[in-house]
Order: sequence, then structure tokens, then C-alpha cells
Amino acid sequence: MALIKGSQTTLLIGVAVSLVVGFLIGSASSNLGKGGGIANLANLTQNDLYTSQSATVQGKITKVEGKMLTVTNSSGKSGELELSDNAIINKIKTGGRAINTATSSTDLTALETDKDVTLFLQMTDGKYKVISVNYTPPLPPVPTLPPVPKK
Repeated sequence: MALIKGSQTTLLIGVAVSLVVGFLIGSASSNLGKGGGIANLANLTQNDLYTSQSATVQGKITKVEGKMLTVTNSSGKSGELELSDNAIINKIKTGGRAINTATSSTDLTALETDKDVTLFLQMTDGKYKVISVNYTPPLPPVPTLPPVPKK
């Protein structure tokens, strides 16, 4: 059995993490689809039975105005979401053979539009607010195999 090299290990870990995150996001977003998606998050009310309520949106930020984000989800529905006062913006930096590094910021200038993002929301004072913005790193290119020579 051959040992797995560092870059292969990093790729396998990245794939495993992506699968887990994708499963969790899919599970959360399937529950949101029944209520009309992003636009209806503002109309939901807090249930007093719970100590907190959360939601997840996967898509792209299309516009930023102050603390308001216009977001289009992966199904094409769009709406506005408000950032909480202490929202965290997470980005994963990739570079060549170097191990991926993550950076976190509370600086709103770190927000970027038209990139894949996962937003985590929590209900605060009866209204959902974005508490975490997580940019999804681009997938590595799929290697292509050379054509099989014809006999």
C-alpha cells in the first residue's frame, strides 16, 4: 500500500470537508425551500420555545449596501439580508503547493460580490441576521488524462 503524499492528503481532506459541508447545507436549505426561500426569511417569527434559531443560505452576494446584502441563492431566488453587528467574514486562501490558510475578519470591506458563499444566519430580536459569511474556495482543476493510443 503506497503512502499518500502531502498534496494528496490535502486534496482528500478538502473533498471530505466539502462533502460534509454540502450535506449539511443541503439539509438546511431543503427546509427553507418550502417557505419561499430568502425573501421569506424576514417574515419568519421567533418561536419562544427555542433559545435560538438559525438558517443557512448558499449562493452569491450580488450587492452590498452598508450592512444589507442582496443575495441570490443556488436556486436563483434573491432577497436582502442584514449583517449582525459582529458578523465574521471567512475566506480560504489557496496558493500553489502551499497548504490552504483561512482568514477571518469583521471588516465589511472584506465582503466580495459574485463569489460562491455560504451565509449562516441567526434570529436576533425576531429577525434573521447574517452572523457568518463563508467564501467557498474554487475547486482544483480536474486533471485530464492523455488520449489512449489507437492500436
